[in-house]
Amino acid sequence: MVRVPAAAAAALCPGRCVTYTDVQASDSYEPDQWHYFKQFCEPGVSSPRKSAAQVLRDEDCPSMIIPSRPREWFYFLHTS
Repeated sequence: MVRVPAAAAAALCPGRCVTYTDVQASDSYEPDQWHYFKQFCEPGVSSPRKSAAQVLRDEDCPSMIIPSRPREWFYFLHTS
């Protein structure tokens, strides 16, 4: 699990539900989807070309991003 500094929590709080496979499927016609998703990936991940299995094995990106309210996200970070 990736630990996020509390100061960055508000900026990284997900606002919509997106899966890695959705991003892969829409990359050619909806590049904004990847630009949103990649902020939750490890540095250096530049495109959604790897298979979902490889991404999960290497822990490059989450399989799914689920929206939350900032207060709940902040609470989660401090209780983990």
